[in-house]
Amino acid sequence: MKNRFSVVFLTMLIVLTSMIPTFAHKVSNKSYETAGVSDLNSNDLEYEYLTSEEEIRLKKQTYQEIMDKINKEYGTEVRFCTEEELEYLKLYVDDGSYGRIMHIPLDEYEERLRTDVEESIKSNIETLEALSKYNEEDFTDWKPINRIGIQSDTKFYYETQKITGATAHLEAVVGMDSGAWRFNEINDTYTSYVPSVNGNIGFAAESYGYSLQNGDRKCTVRYQGYTFDRYGQIIDTNVYRDANFTAS
Repeated sequence: MKNRFSVVFLTMLIVLTSMIPTFAHKVSNKSYETAGVSDLNSNDLEYEYLTSEEEIRLKKQTYQEIMDKINKEYGTEVRFCTEEELEYLKLYVDDGSYGRIMHIPLDEYEERLRTDVEESIKSNIETLEALSKYNEEDFTDWKPINRIGIQSDTKFYYETQKITGATAHLEAVVGMDSGAWRFNEINDTYTSYVPSVNGNIGFAAESYGYSLQNGDRKCTVRYQGYTFDRYGQIIDTNVYRDANFTAS
C-alpha cells in the first residue's frame, strides 16, 4: 500500500512539474530569518549524546540507509543538513545534524520520515496545481509599472502571509491611484520559519517570481526552495509555495 501511495504521489509530481512555466526569479538579499529558536530546545526532544566518532559514523550509516530507501521510493533528496545549513536556517541542534535524530528508534524514524515526505509532496502538488494555470510571461522579477494618471500619495508597504511551512514577507511601495492603492515597486520578499507557528516541516525560499493583477492591486508571489524538519534534515528540494498580497 505504501509503495502504491508513493508511486501515485511521484507520478503526479512529475506530471505537474512538467506543466509549470520557468519563472524569472530573484534571490532575496535578506538572509533566511527565523525566530523562537527556543522552540527547538523543549523537553519533548530528548536525545542521547554520541560519545565517539565511530559510534556517530555507524549510527549515521544506519539512518542513512533509511533515507536512501525513502528517497528511492518517493524521488526525494532527504539528507542531513550541513553545519552551514543549520546555521543559515538557525536550527540549533546538538551533535551536529544527528543529535535529535539518532535517539529515535529506527522503525519510528522511518514512519516519521515517511509522513514528513508525504506531507511535503502533498503541499508541493497543491501549489503546482495552482501554478499550472499561469503562463511564463505572467511572472517577472523587476517589472516596470507605468500607469496613466497622477498618484496622490505613495508609501512603504510591508505585509506577511502564512504559507505552508513558513511565513512570507513582502516589502514594496504602493501608490494611491484613482481611489485605490496599487503596487509601484516590489522591493523584497523572503520567508521565515518558527516551529510553533509554521509546524514541524519548514520551507525556505531560495528564489521567487511575482505577478501583478487586478490593476496592480494584487501581487501573487511564487517561491521556489526546499523543505526541512526541525531536527536538521533536508526533506525535499525544488519545492514551490505561493502567497497573495493586496495593496493597502
